[in-house]
Amino acid sequence: MAKKEKKAQIPCPKAVDTKLGKGFEAFWEGLVKGENVILVLLMIAAVVCCFSQVLARYIFKVSAPWTDELGRYAMVWMVLIGAGWCCHTDNHIKIDVLPLIVRNHKADKVIAIIFDLLLVVWTGFFVYCSWSYTASLIESGELSTAVGIPMKFAYGIPLMVGSILMFLHQVELLIRDIVCLGRISKGKVGAEQNG
Repeated sequence: MAKKEKKAQIPCPKAVDTKLGKGFEAFWEGLVKGENVILVLLMIAAVVCCFSQVLARYIFKVSAPWTDELGRYAMVWMVLIGAGWCCHTDNHIKIDVLPLIVRNHKADKVIAIIFDLLLVVWTGFFVYCSWSYTASLIESGELSTAVGIPMKFAYGIPLMVGSILMFLHQVELLIRDIVCLGRISKGKVGAEQNG
């Protein structure tokens, strides 16, 4: 009979109870559900636009440049909103050598908090830069070539929305890691996971 491998216990899963109230959890759940709905709708829009372009070009022998442009803008919105969602799920590409070396859960959370703080600062700077870029697009009044929509809606505003979502979700991860560190320090995490 094969031995069962002992799974490593991960302290404070992402759904850790932050003890900050139902409003805190309800806000994040609502934000993530809203992001999911918008991402699905944008994916449908991008697929429909690309499929329409293929139909128009190869079956009806007509060029429809608006489908290409709208599909591209839907993809831009999708990528930038998805970047915020990736911050929520903590799925962005990162170097995780230190947590692999450090075998102490408390030290691991301290490292996570330091990284969270750096990412909060970086995403805050990204919000500032995206604001400057969006303001320049608003001033220019530039329009897209095929559809004629203002470029602020095609590139500027999605950049602002994505950077703000990344900032908010990084703050969320920082709060959750700080609460988790407090629970590890009080010895509450191991008892909950074993029981």
